[in-house]
Amino acid sequence: MEETVIRLEDRGQKVLALQEWAGQAAAAVTLALAGVDRMRASGGGLSGWVLADLAVAAVLLGAIAREVRGARRADADGGEHAGGGLGWVSILGGVVLFVEWGARVSAGGKVVSPLLLTGMLNAVQGLAQPWADAGRARRRTVRVGDAGLEVRFSMLRAFRASWTEIASVVEDRRGLAVTATDGRSVRVRRWRYTNLARVAAAVAEGARLHGVPVTREGPALAVRPRAADEAEPGGAVAP
Repeated sequence: MEETVIRLEDRGQKVLALQEWAGQAAAAVTLALAGVDRMRASGGGLSGWVLADLAVAAVLLGAIAREVRGARRADADGGEHAGGGLGWVSILGGVVLFVEWGARVSAGGKVVSPLLLTGMLNAVQGLAQPWADAGRARRRTVRVGDAGLEVRFSMLRAFRASWTEIASVVEDRRGLAVTATDGRSVRVRRWRYTNLARVAAAVAEGARLHGVPVTREGPALAVRPRAADEAEPGGAVAP
């Protein structure tokens, strides 16, 4: 069989992304309101700082909306969020801070300030996003192929076994459990990983092709036998 590599989608990473989007959206709204205040203070004129406030806020809100739509499409398709590109939300969040910093400096504020340093950190975080995504992808993956199964949760925590070393594959309400003949085991937990259905289907397919028993427990599980004559009593799938 052709090797399949699936990145584990950690629910915690999605929560962190939602928190970042909410924080950056609040910063964009604050910047837009600051622009409106400056416009009122100048008698309704559109100065350079007012235009910068409104333009950067609009672009940042658009970038957040695009990220949210992409994440929702990935969830609906049952796949992984694409990632791998620059973190434009973080970069634009840094630009928001740079604009506010510039407005304060032009009004006589300090050149070196927390706004400047935080903006620089946001920009660096966004520029480093491709390397961060690649690192997470390498650390949390499931590989299924003729050579066997590898489940990696981190650089130091991984489960590897050939199909001859795997005694059973079980999917239940808690997730997917794989047990080796020497007693080693690994569990991919349903509550933590949002793409468990895809992982379970790939592992079950590999196990079926290599004669490893697959057991399904519970009423609503992702792994199903290919045909009615492959199902055995008790929920086991025949090789």
